[in-house]
Amino acid sequence: RRENMECGAVLVPVFAGRLASRVRERRRREGWLPPRIMQAVWRENMEFLLAKSLFDPDYFKFVWNMCYVRPLDATAAALSAGAVDHAAAAARFATRFVLDVLVRAKNRAPVPHFFGALCELFSRTPEGCRWFLTALAYGPNNRWLKHLLLHCPHPRTRQLFADLVVHCIATIRPFDAALYGEVEPIDESDTSLPSYYRDVKPVSCVPMLLDALMFLLDTADNYIRNIQEYVYLLREVCALGNAERQYIIEREGVAKMVDFYTADHAAYDFRGTRVMSAAVPSLKSLAEAISLLVRACRQGAPRDAGASPDSVEGGVLELSVRSQAKILNKLFQEHVITEDPEVAAAIFRHLCYMDLEASSRVIGFVRDGAIRHTTSRVSANCRQFMSVLQDVLRLRDPLFGTRVEWVIGELKMRVERLIKRGSVGDHVFLFLAIRLMLWMAVRSREAFDFLDGCKDEWEDWMHDYKEYKRYRDRPAYGGFGGYYSAPRTHGTSGARAGGGAWGFGGI
Repeated sequence: RRENMECGAVLVPVFAGRLASRVRERRRREGWLPPRIMQAVWRENMEFLLAKSLFDPDYFKFVWNMCYVRPLDATAAALSAGAVDHAAAAARFATRFVLDVLVRAKNRAPVPHFFGALCELFSRTPEGCRWFLTALAYGPNNRWLKHLLLHCPHPRTRQLFADLVVHCIATIRPFDAALYGEVEPIDESDTSLPSYYRDVKPVSCVPMLLDALMFLLDTADNYIRNIQEYVYLLREVCALGNAERQYIIEREGVAKMVDFYTADHAAYDFRGTRVMSAAVPSLKSLAEAISLLVRACRQGAPRDAGASPDSVEGGVLELSVRSQAKILNKLFQEHVITEDPEVAAAIFRHLCYMDLEASSRVIGFVRDGAIRHTTSRVSANCRQFMSVLQDVLRLRDPLFGTRVEWVIGELKMRVERLIKRGSVGDHVFLFLAIRLMLWMAVRSREAFDFLDGCKDEWEDWMHDYKEYKRYRDRPAYGGFGGYYSAPRTHGTSGARAGGGAWGFGGI
């Protein structure tokens, strides 16, 4: 018997090993899924069966009625004595139902109504808002933030969730805004705290949520197609007030947003092939959030100069050196001018107000960028650069004349070069440049004297340009794009060149 047991002890591992090898070989041959994937599928199926009973019309009606139950208003003394806040309890119950059950329903029609009911519930209970925002920041329910902002495939649901978060922050900010800067020691026994909290954590739940939103920027690139509602939430939070903006600026939120805005957001299909850039959604909301943060800060302007015309709430905050360097980086300037020229103009006007160094960097880059886009031919981005350049020059401060001097000489030389080149499409830059120079001449004595000093050259250039426009479509002169220079007498009057001062009447 002992011999049989010893024999079995030897043979069983051999038999098990051969059986396992045969199973692995059959799995490989027949294309079975790996055990890890099979276990995940099985677990999800079990969760579905457990949640299936929740998708019942009667249960939905019960939750809906719970959302609109108005219990007897408890006094503050009763609540402090330990009475139950029924509104907060109803908000917690309804929130778990909506975010864990309803958002997965096939019928999407009830979703907006339930989110509206949640907003009404949270309006009645600041304590419920604190619970919700804390649950989003960390803990067992912090999956809601990432799942409903980035994972959810329904844009309308992502938008409703973002609006709900903003509504809760706006509800409690009158009570908690003064606590945004306060911290407390962390509880060593609380293992659910995020890893970026080492020794202390914020007292208020709003800064904790802002930290969680900033942390999502590190992984948001993986969900670039669902990114619009997330950046919309960032913009709305930045628009609430200086308390939220100050906390984001202190955590270098501007630098993080600029890095994400200028990154190459490559989108790939299931084969790993890079899709067209047109599939990447617009990040205009993120640019607007950056603009709100930057325009809420005071930059190089003297303290007694007052706030710039584009400042937000007086521009009393302070932007870090790193964030300012990111804003004035050429990569960001190129990207924001090309994609969102109106936002770029607001940012650059604020930075240039009473600041000589920032004006030199911004004006130099925008001016050179407009000229650079006319090197071989006039590209489509030239119009955006010229628009931003004119918007920045509209800023009226003691540096207005200096900024005009930096621009007018370079534009004059480029106009002369393009008129002599006479290529197809050059008229776009010529029109924009001449219009801008006339605008500067009306508002700046230096620009007027500059143009008046070279009016004879302008007459000759404009005569050449008008003759080119007149004869470029005629077959005898080479068809479209051919250049014709009619005989002329240098130094003739402006009336002969087209009428008006310096012959600009024909433009």
